[in-house]
Amino acid sequence: MAKTIDHLKVEMGRLEERDKRHLAYTASLRDQLGEEKTYWKDRVIELEADLLRVRGYLKSERKAALDTIRILRAQRHDLLMAVGKKYPGETRHETAKRYIVEAETSSN
Repeated sequence: MAKTIDHLKVEMGRLEERDKRHLAYTASLRDQLGEEKTYWKDRVIELEADLLRVRGYLKSERKAALDTIRILRAQRHDLLMAVGKKYPGETRHETAKRYIVEAETSSN
């Protein structure tokens, strides 16, 4: 019976040692996971900040493009309204273009 008790003590010691290794390994994995979570959380925050900067840039570029379109539309409207009479079968645009082409070719 003494052998059995000694044998059980040895086995218990091995199991306790194995449990310590497992606990250490589990703690290591938990730490690594925490580091990974922190890394990805920081990366997401960086990407969100980049996205906000890009959105701001695109918003300002869109506004500039819309302002340019408004100006060009006003200029085109002004040019087309300068055509007093359009030729029959032509739009004001076609008549304005013809006037410009004729003026350009006659001056050369």
